[in-house]
Amino acid sequence: MKKNDYILLLIIIIIAAFLRFYHLEDRLSFDWDQENFAWHAKEMIIDHKFTLLGTNTSIGGMYLGPFYTYLSNLFYFVFRMNPIAGGVLSIVFGLLTIAAFYFLNLSIFNRGVALISALLYTFSFSMIQWDLIAWNPAPFFLYTLVIFYFLLKSLKDIKKLPFLSFLFGLGLHIHLASITLFPFFILPLAINKTQRVKYWFYSFLTFLLAIAPLIIFDFRHNFHNSKQFIGFLFQQGNLVGGAKFQFGRVAEMVGNGTFSFLTSELPPKIKDLVLPLLWLSVLAAYLVSSKKIRGILTLIFALGIFTFLFFSIYPGLVLEYYLMIFIPLAIITFSVFLEKVFLHNFLTKFIFLLLAFFFLYFNLSSWLKYDKVLSLKDKDEAVKFIVNDAQGKPFRISLTTALGYDTGYRYLFWYHKANLSTDVKDKVYTIVAPVGVYGIKPFKEFHGVGVLWEEGQ
Repeated sequence: MKKNDYILLLIIIIIAAFLRFYHLEDRLSFDWDQENFAWHAKEMIIDHKFTLLGTNTSIGGMYLGPFYTYLSNLFYFVFRMNPIAGGVLSIVFGLLTIAAFYFLNLSIFNRGVALISALLYTFSFSMIQWDLIAWNPAPFFLYTLVIFYFLLKSLKDIKKLPFLSFLFGLGLHIHLASITLFPFFILPLAINKTQRVKYWFYSFLTFLLAIAPLIIFDFRHNFHNSKQFIGFLFQQGNLVGGAKFQFGRVAEMVGNGTFSFLTSELPPKIKDLVLPLLWLSVLAAYLVSSKKIRGILTLIFALGIFTFLFFSIYPGLVLEYYLMIFIPLAIITFSVFLEKVFLHNFLTKFIFLLLAFFFLYFNLSSWLKYDKVLSLKDKDEAVKFIVNDAQGKPFRISLTTALGYDTGYRYLFWYHKANLSTDVKDKVYTIVAPVGVYGIKPFKEFHGVGVLWEEGQ
């Protein structure tokens, strides 16, 4: 990279940071996942209870590795247990993702593709929202880009394979969706036949190093995690043997969600018109590219196709974020297409600039109008009001909420050192969320969080 590249990237990251840190507490969620990581931080930092595990997975009883949990705990330590710490960590991953888009595409394509991909992620409102969610999948876009980079490098130089295998192991600390990348470990071994056994052994060691906390946990707990994973594989094998597939459902989510970084803010009618054209751009990018670039795009398509097939036979419920690998791959491919459009002739340059204008208009409009109800700030203000109103006296808490709306408050009461009680003689405060649920009218409202109270018996 040249000096100008660093300056340009720095300007982009400053803009991206502003778009993400602007009124941060107003725009952050503090729901189940976020409160869960807050309690993990409290257990390690305050209670000094060390853990070898991360968060629980959708496969009952199976856990991820603790890498993200440790990072989250570090940020909670720096921010003195303030729950805004999780949001800051997630934004840091978002800014690193922008840098990764620039470095990766500059390395394998050119400056034009690098710049377009970084700007798409920077200004996409759906990507801004993603970067404001503090949970373990937050690093997944960054993880996908780094994996893709080292996979390309390993295909040319088998000495890079141990780095790739370490990253594969690191994926088991982020989300189980990362296992769809694991079979591609075979490609460098198949292409680089010299010293294959040597680097396979080194790679096996680095993979074990990455998952060392999970291995230690299993040795200490009768291989609990391994048994759960083996059970999952057998369940999936049985599904392939005769149970139903979910090709249609997964295809629909891939079709609608892959280009969400472009279409999420469009009116529905425009979105329905634009989406087929975006998928055609993938084909166009391949057809107009050189042989070298086609090879890279072929690998991208292979990653996407395998992920699609894997989740089409997945035995559990597939949620949209399980397919998050498609978004960074689509950003790369679409950036290649846009770069070709921009360079073609004067008319296509005009079309490119027109598309850029509408992209910025729709996404920045959504960013300016964004008004998150039941945000971290809303919940925090409600809790602070209760604690201040109690004036240090013991009080009871009651939660009257819709299903799934009761999260975040318990940690905030702990954080603000509330003098909680279970004595029926003490005053009771009731949190109502969202306001108006079950027809209850609160005495005080905090942008979706209601509070009412009554004296004890």
